[in-house]
Amino acid sequence: ASPVYADGKVFATSRDGVVNVLKTGKTFEKLATNRLPDDFGASPVLSDGVIYLRGFKKLWAIGETKTSTK
Repeated sequence: ASPVYADGKVFATSRDGVVNVLKTGKTFEKLATNRLPDDFGASPVLSDGVIYLRGFKKLWAIGETKTSTK
């Protein structure tokens, strides 16, 4: 999977379900390491504050819940 860039961060997903979040800049800074119980081969997709990850078992959507103001 290819890393993706959004909001000043790089999201890098490994095949074994580890997603590293890196801050862009002149010095290396790892912001987070997240582990999901799935395997991944596809690059993540980011849209409207949600990261979508297509695993071998499930489609994951991770982000904040938005409240409708209708």
